[in-house]
Amino acid sequence: MAKTLWGEARGCSIEEQIKVAWCILNRVDHPNFPNTIKSVVTSGEFHGYSKSFPCEDKFYELSLEVIYLWQQEKISRSPWILFFNSPSSRGENLLKSGAINFG
Repeated sequence: MAKTLWGEARGCSIEEQIKVAWCILNRVDHPNFPNTIKSVVTSGEFHGYSKSFPCEDKFYELSLEVIYLWQQEKISRSPWILFFNSPSSRGENLLKSGAINFG
C-alpha cells in the first residue's frame, strides 16, 4: 500500500493520501474487487503502483495507521470509497463514487 500511496498521492495533501488508502481498503472489503491489499493495488486499477517504487517511511507509517483504523472500524464504517482522482488531474472530480461522508 505504501508504494501505491507514493505513486498515486505523493504530491497530495495528507487528507488525500488517507482517502487513497481508504479507497484501497474499501475495495478489499467490497465483493467486486480482489480481497487482499496486494491484489487490489496490483490489479491495474491503481496506475500509480509499481513494484520498483520506493517504500518511504511516511507512506509506510500512514499505511499502518489507516490499516489499524480499518481493522478497528470495519463493522461500523460506511459508505464505500471505491474511486479517487486528485483534483490536480485535469480538474476531474475529487472522488468518483456514491454518497460519501467523511465527517
